[in-house]
Amino acid sequence: MIHYALFDLDDTLYPPAAGLMMALSERFTQCIAEQLHMAPEQAETLRREYARRYGSTTRGLALHHGIDVEEFLTTVHDLPIEEYLQPDPDLGCLLDCIHVEKCVFTNAPSFYAERVLEVLGVADRFCRVFAIESSNYRGKPDSLTYELVVSALGVADRELMMLDDARVNLIPAARRSWTTVWVSGRGESTDGIDYLVCDLWQVAHIFHEIGILDKEHRDEWHRCLAQCPLGERRSGGVSG
Repeated sequence: MIHYALFDLDDTLYPPAAGLMMALSERFTQCIAEQLHMAPEQAETLRREYARRYGSTTRGLALHHGIDVEEFLTTVHDLPIEEYLQPDPDLGCLLDCIHVEKCVFTNAPSFYAERVLEVLGVADRFCRVFAIESSNYRGKPDSLTYELVVSALGVADRELMMLDDARVNLIPAARRSWTTVWVSGRGESTDGIDYLVCDLWQVAHIFHEIGILDKEHRDEWHRCLAQCPLGERRSGGVSG
């Protein structure tokens, strides 16, 4: 039985079309270039390499360059979130219909995660935020990060469900027997992952299948979503 559903934040609770994650990536590159005194092209290559190797650019910067991680992340995530996102009542409706405790599980710092949740209007739907500070800045997909989540929640691995747009972050969860949902429209290999969906609006049948969304609440959710056009629903939370 699932007791906790852990949601990734960026490009999962809101769609990539919002542009916020792209802005963050550009900001990362800019800050790396400034911190390490290198050309933007070199900084971009380094950002991608560390993200590929460690799952977190910040982890690579800490290991190889000794940066002040807290200061760096504060600078990177100082973005006008309201220019990219807006309140998303449909997302709130979906979360209300999932009758288990819900947490955010992100590689972003807590202050940024809390701002995003507030702008989306769903902060009160989550009982806890596991931000990158929670793992002493290791982050996903470091195996210790998942161990710390299990310990903090005090449940067995089989009682956890994780939804993320990055397959690399789901693999350690799958190995621990968490139920895993890859929120991605790319249609790539799902080896080792339980479910693949294009976006969060496709997950109702999964929640129903595993017993955390009964028929009554599934119908309620569909009625809620039917009040807005499909195009708006699939890009919910996008500003402008």
